[in-house]
Amino acid sequence: MKLRLKLVTVSDAGQEQVQDVAQFEREGVVIETLGLTLAEGKLILKKIQEGMVQEQANDALLRLRCCPDCGKVRHGRGHHDVTVRTVFGNVELQSPRLAHCPCQPHAEKTFSPLQTLLPEHVSPELLYLEVKWSSLLRYHLDPA
Repeated sequence: MKLRLKLVTVSDAGQEQVQDVAQFEREGVVIETLGLTLAEGKLILKKIQEGMVQEQANDALLRLRCCPDCGKVRHGRGHHDVTVRTVFGNVELQSPRLAHCPCQPHAEKTFSPLQTLLPEHVSPELLYLEVKWSSLLRYHLDPA
């Protein structure tokens, strides 16, 4: 038996985009191959998280591509890679630099919309878990 997991993204316009998440092949019912292994479950969660974060970032960047004042498309000035840390793993995103529209005065010539949207590059859930785990550790270890 073959199992395929896909992530389907439906845009506001109704267009669907399909991404393969994982594919498994199982033969028969044996306790060792029953269901998912821990590694397979982690892989599925990581792939789904990557797909969701990427699509959410792309959607937000598409909305911020045009100037809110005059509606003109802002010109790109390259991009840099940004790592967003989440509970289900790190996600690499391309963060574009956009030129400010000349219709309004700005202190800078360019800006990074992802830096504005994700200034911390860490999900609040991961921060919470890190603080919770660190509170359970001993502050001072005895040298003896």
